Amino acid sequence: MANALQPVKVDLRSGRVSDAGGIERCGIMMMQTAARVQRRLEIRGFSWAVRVISAALPSRSVVRVMLDDDCAFEMPYGDGYWSWLLLRGAEYEADMHGVMEAIAGVDYAFLDCGANYGYWSVLVSGEKLGRHPAVAIEADSSPIRVCERACLPALSASRKSRCSVLPSDFACCAWM
Repeated sequence: MANALQPVKVDLRSGRVSDAGGIERCGIMMMQTAARVQRRLEIRGFSWAVRVISAALPSRSVVRVMLDDDCAFEMPYGDGYWSWLLLRGAEYEADMHGVMEAIAGVDYAFLDCGANYGYWSVLVSGEKLGRHPAVAIEADSSPIRVCERACLPALSASRKSRCSVLPSDFACCAWM
């Protein structure tokens, strides 16, 4: 198993998986296969399949998915909702992505309420969608650690980042 402090890295452009132990690498391959089958057959049950896979091949690691050159999205290994992003060519909310691309040149700040792990905050603060300041807010306290890690300036030296946990246990990350 890879070091829990070192995220497993998945580059969506190349498909390369790095900093993963054998169990994690096998688990990620199985999750990618489950996503491929689910997408092709248009069936439900992906989150169930991911739970089974991550129970059989456990890891405490965080997975860092490189969405673009300067956009790293982090999620827990075996997340039943976000793990389909491990599949190359996966599109999340294609319509929303189209809107964000269309307004990339407009001057705005992005407020991501109900951000979960900050997927849209990561993307809109990246070069492709205009490097906009973004604030990710999540009422559920469980994503706080992942959200805080995603805010670290080391993820992108070209962005200034600030993270804080509000007194009410809301997760709040800001990409400025």
